Amino acid sequence: MKTTTIDVKCGIYDTCYTIRDYGSKMTIKAPYIKWTNNSGNLNFANRTITTPRGMAYLREMTASGELVTDDTTTIDEVLS
Repeated sequence: MKTTTIDVKCGIYDTCYTIRDYGSKMTIKAPYIKWTNNSGNLNFANRTITTPRGMAYLREMTASGELVTDDTTTIDEVLS
């Protein structure tokens, strides 16, 4: 298993994406702001990715060390 972190700013928080590559599947822990009433708090979405397209996208992110996009895939598509 290989673990990669990518530093990002999410709202006012300095945080990171955590991506784990198990070979046949990958997991991603992605930061987001969870709003309750008028208060926003840092939270994380955890997803397991098994599609070849999604895993290729995440491997591109880990290779570059930053959030990358191409013309056909968004991070939202990978996480859904």
